Amino acid sequence: MKGYVESFIVKHKNKNVAKLSIDIYSGEFYSFEMINAKELPVIGDKKGYQFKMWFENRSIPSGRDDLENILKRAGCKTPQELLVKNLALSLSDSYWICPESIKDLTWEQVNPYDNFSSPVIFHDGEGRVYYSRPDSSLNGSLSKEAKRRSDGWHLIKHDGSGSGEGLMNINEKFASDLYERLGLSEYTPYSLHFKNGICDVNGK
Repeated sequence: MKGYVESFIVKHKNKNVAKLSIDIYSGEFYSFEMINAKELPVIGDKKGYQFKMWFENRSIPSGRDDLENILKRAGCKTPQELLVKNLALSLSDSYWICPESIKDLTWEQVNPYDNFSSPVIFHDGEGRVYYSRPDSSLNGSLSKEAKRRSDGWHLIKHDGSGSGEGLMNINEKFASDLYERLGLSEYTPYSLHFKNGICDVNGK
């Protein structure tokens, strides 16, 4: 696939963190320029090596059972292209990439916490389309989706053919119960749901 290199500004909410040039299809980095080291998601990374690894780990892994369907629905060929089209947004933090061709974009316009009812579409005026979806960068091997409910965001992890017949989901529940019994506060509580022999886990 022919690559296309575009320039982006890495942002922490509305703060400029760094500038980078990246192949929007492969995710390959071509340049990295620090703007504000204090706002980087990794510490002591002046040349961007650790940031590159952090960014690559943000995309959906190639082993995900439903990856082909996810990419097809999004009109993308690779997980890296999907990540870039989704502005590298994640429900896990407040970092994202802003195309230099759409510099007036703000965190309030793109963040998945508030813009959850449907994907928000952005055009750069040169034929390229970007959007904000809450579940385009959910990593891990299980099929999963983010859902907004009345009490907040929920992460639903579905049992898949490569997940040990639900054992991974059961382990998630076991781990959250263990944290609760130990009296620890910083963990994600999970609940198990069984339907038609399928084991799903719901984390909030």
